[in-house]
Amino acid sequence: MNFLKQVYNKEKYLSFLREKFNFSGLLEVIKINNNDIKSFEQLGFVTVKDDKKLPVFEIYIKPNTKLERNRVALRKMVAQKVGTADGAIAVFVDEDNEQWRFSFIAIEYEFGEKGFEKQQTASKRYTYLFGKGAKTRTAQQRFELLNKHSTLEDLKTAFAVEGLSQEFYQKLFIWYEKAQEKVTFPNDENDNHHTQSSLIRLLTRILFVWFLKEKDLINKDLFELEKLKKLIVYEKNSSFYKAILQNLFFATLNRQITAEEKNNRSFRRTTNGKANNTNYLATNIYRYQDYFIDKDEQKIMALFEQTPFLNGGLFECLDREASDEEKQQYDKDKAIRPVKSAIRIDGFSDNPKNELQFSNDLFFNNDEKNLGLIDLFNQYQFTVEESTSTDIDVALDPELLGKVFENLLATYNPETGEQARKATGSFYTPREIVSYMVDESLKQHFKTHTDLTKSRIDTLFVEGENPFNKQEIKSVIIAIDNLKILDPAVGSGAYPMGILQRLVFILDKIDFENEHFKQQQLTKAELITDEVSKNATVDAIKQIFSEANKYNAYGKKLMLIENCIYGVDIQPIAIQICKLRFFISLTIEQTADKDKENYGIKALPNLETKFIVANTLLPLGKIETPKEETIGLFDGNITVLQKELAETRHSYFTAKTLKTKRKYRNKDKDIREQMLQTLKPTGISPEIEQSMKKVVHWDLYNQNAVSDWFDPEWMFGIKNGFDIVIGNPPYMRVQGIERKVSKEYKSIFQSSTGSYDLYVLFTEIGLNLLSKKGVLNYIMPHKWVNSDFGKGLREVSKNNIYKLISFDAYQVFNASTYTSLVWFNKMQCSKLNYTQLTKNLTTNLELECYLKSLSDDDFSKIENQKLSDDSWILTNRQTHNILEKISQQPLKVSDVFAKIFQGIATSKDSVYFLTDVVEKNELLECYSKELNKRILIEKGLVKPLLKGCDVHRYETLNADKVVIFPYYILNENNKDQAVLYSEADIKNKFPNGYIYLKECETVLRNREKGKLKNDDHWFKYIYPKNLILFNKEKITQPDISLGGNFAHDKNGEFYQTTTLYGYIKYPEIKESYRFYMSIFNSQLLWWYLKQTGTILANGYFRFKPRYVETFPLPKLTHLKDTTPFEKLTDTIIKGKQNGKDTTALETKIDTMVYQLYDLTADEIKIIEDKD
Repeated sequence: MNFLKQVYNKEKYLSFLREKFNFSGLLEVIKINNNDIKSFEQLGFVTVKDDKKLPVFEIYIKPNTKLERNRVALRKMVAQKVGTADGAIAVFVDEDNEQWRFSFIAIEYEFGEKGFEKQQTASKRYTYLFGKGAKTRTAQQRFELLNKHSTLEDLKTAFAVEGLSQEFYQKLFIWYEKAQEKVTFPNDENDNHHTQSSLIRLLTRILFVWFLKEKDLINKDLFELEKLKKLIVYEKNSSFYKAILQNLFFATLNRQITAEEKNNRSFRRTTNGKANNTNYLATNIYRYQDYFIDKDEQKIMALFEQTPFLNGGLFECLDREASDEEKQQYDKDKAIRPVKSAIRIDGFSDNPKNELQFSNDLFFNNDEKNLGLIDLFNQYQFTVEESTSTDIDVALDPELLGKVFENLLATYNPETGEQARKATGSFYTPREIVSYMVDESLKQHFKTHTDLTKSRIDTLFVEGENPFNKQEIKSVIIAIDNLKILDPAVGSGAYPMGILQRLVFILDKIDFENEHFKQQQLTKAELITDEVSKNATVDAIKQIFSEANKYNAYGKKLMLIENCIYGVDIQPIAIQICKLRFFISLTIEQTADKDKENYGIKALPNLETKFIVANTLLPLGKIETPKEETIGLFDGNITVLQKELAETRHSYFTAKTLKTKRKYRNKDKDIREQMLQTLKPTGISPEIEQSMKKVVHWDLYNQNAVSDWFDPEWMFGIKNGFDIVIGNPPYMRVQGIERKVSKEYKSIFQSSTGSYDLYVLFTEIGLNLLSKKGVLNYIMPHKWVNSDFGKGLREVSKNNIYKLISFDAYQVFNASTYTSLVWFNKMQCSKLNYTQLTKNLTTNLELECYLKSLSDDDFSKIENQKLSDDSWILTNRQTHNILEKISQQPLKVSDVFAKIFQGIATSKDSVYFLTDVVEKNELLECYSKELNKRILIEKGLVKPLLKGCDVHRYETLNADKVVIFPYYILNENNKDQAVLYSEADIKNKFPNGYIYLKECETVLRNREKGKLKNDDHWFKYIYPKNLILFNKEKITQPDISLGGNFAHDKNGEFYQTTTLYGYIKYPEIKESYRFYMSIFNSQLLWWYLKQTGTILANGYFRFKPRYVETFPLPKLTHLKDTTPFEKLTDTIIKGKQNGKDTTALETKIDTMVYQLYDLTADEIKIIEDKD
């Protein structure tokens, strides 16, 4: 398949089609009215095994057509020619380009009455890039598997992108783990995780460089080993990283070609061949001259000359001068560590004592088991285009790399060092989900900020012609321009990037030539009071939206990023990756021109003011500040200084040189210090002063610093809240949070009830951060709606939640987390729109189709005022009606059963639970897990023990385990009590048992951090609950179960672990346990639990008392007796004893139970999930 690496050749392409498919040629020239198309031909048909015919097209693009800006129109045009076929194959060829595109166009499906149905107007395009310089390894591997027997699904698999990022990540992670063992980075900040974070930082930088290389902005010789060996002393340790990468990062990409200081790119000055100290800590000049074979400065710099200055902070060296405080610390520790005047993080220094070590074989090694990073990159095709949900390049795009990086971020927890994905609580949200959430949140924004009808708003999000008039366009542009969105746990930036892409799509649709959007920016610029700043801003806007750039999205993106988009994350590296995504997005909109200044590439903005490293959950100072102090805080000079601070940060956004950046950074710090000095004489409270000190000492520009507070006004200049807060908040239980921090959360958040999860706090803070008409949209676990820990959030949000889509058993993430999409308004809501997934979906693509198919009729309308602080039962309309009907029954389980109790909690099961029991006269021989040996023990000291796995529906109970029970039951005045044996009693009555317990004494005393260390009764249970209940008749059921698994303990023989619950009736209840067991094992109870409980992995549910005891039970006045139920139950029990299939009998009981509740045939169909 060498033709894939060559310039497009029709004959070779047709030969490939004939070899791989049942191809029939049929040349047809298609007439088409499109300014970008030179010719459009149908070459024939491919017929796949399932007799589906796919037309094959060849499309020649006119010169200078920018495919990236016309991909939507081209895809739609091809889709229109597909007709009734199930897809198409097409090549897109540009004769002026040595590369060509090979696409599979798949017709999109949506849910209809018959399940998935084709949409003739909707399509998805999956594209490979072939030709000179293209990486074809993935395509070749996949195409090798295709043959004349391939199906349509096989073809889809060949163009699938899902496995690509996973394969790349697996290889990258192997490299990452090996690199951690072999590299040494400076660690002057004493960061325990500096190696991991430094490696991830390197990866963000080199991947951006790799994308720039795709645009021919980087000298490719620098990454080709044979050519490289002629340039640098390759044998010299770390020569590639230091001489090539560091000089490329810091001295090239981070320095103007012609600098404002009239000091162009250059090497560090030397005196008599030695480094001159006048350049000490100058981190944007070339170094490592000795690492090059030809040491001529001009020749070395010529290797980098085709690379423009990019700015943006990504390539800013993090080495810096030590602060006075850090210098003092070094003075204090000088016995251990030498005094330093610099803090080294990147280690960009040609000092021989430089600690940085990064061997060349980590970059260049083609051994598949020890693959070098450059060799790994060379195996894959990269694309700078961010794929959308409808146009997907089969290559590594920035979105897929975001996914890769979030996986890398999740390999360690900066707080605890845990090597586990779950430690960070982060999960990467699939593109399809992000797309849907972004659309729905933006629609809500347009609903509250324009006069457009719902159908007109929907039209904004659909491909097609622009049907809007000037007034409508103006209102939409103003709504966009004033929009403020925040992702409070931004990760790699999936949501802000999704917002940016969608806003650009909408603006392209209604204002493709930027006419109205440009005018909106100019109108705003006229409001600037400073004449110099105003003129500079107006000139910049006119240049960005000049005639030459009117079809370019760069200006739109730049303005949207500056005006609309914000993000916060607690991990510095996550923010670095997020910035990378936005830098790439801006870079792809630019075309290199060697005759223009900086090769026609505009310097990237500084995004430190847009994406910050902070703990979103910790506000600045107290939540409630006395009103008069709050007013005083912003009076007079403070208001002036605050405005000056905002203007300084606005100027910093576009600052280019290191000198200019330092000027604005210093000015920023000076203004903040002035604020504190201004406030001190006003007699502010200590709390306010403390808050202001935090503001003063916060360094926005230190990319490694994590702020322990967050405030949108002081950090972003946002006073009135955000219009959209969107994201995927961290999922982490309070037990995984540092104790000091969790205590602080407890004092701040009303939602921090029980064993809360971080996402409930993010929901509360999200609500607090909203503007007056703002919308909050998260994907988060569904558990909070009916769990104990969710009570606080239910109380906080019950008047603000307006939409919830439960994914039920469908797992969006590859983890046992069941999620929902949830929307909240800042304004009070009257009704909650609820629906849950009812289809059996297998892929995120199917989920996307399902979500898009939802209409208003698919949602149940639940009155918010009916939502209590207790568990919410959220169901669809049909389910809601059935629940309402059965809830009319006069009783509940709690009215019939006096006790629903959990089993024995010993605090040391390995001592008390004994297995493999064999009778030896009056003794039992058992295995002790604690001692890992068999022991002898008296029968009187133990009880038969059941675990959850021992109990099955209707089956006779049997125990092959026993539990040591150091109590006896005493009945006085008809009241039972459990009395603990004394140590002497155990020794006398149960000598073998005593010997065993003495062997375990140390372990038992040390239970729960030594609770019984000095206790005479060291052998007791720490939590002796329910001990008088086990010897009574009862029903028992596992805590976690797939369907009802209730069994009958007729004689009260069995004791049970905490994985089981026992049920004991009130004495006055006449109906038998067998009767109630038949109801509990019915399909009706199982269905009820699925509607009201919380799903676990693999469809299991918990049978906690709080879920079961609310189940309605009928009064049996109209039932002559319960004998039919009991007889059937006895028959089933006997049948199971004899190994018979009792399914039919159990179905009969289900029918009898339905009759008890007067359920109709249609209602039974819903319960049994029958179509």
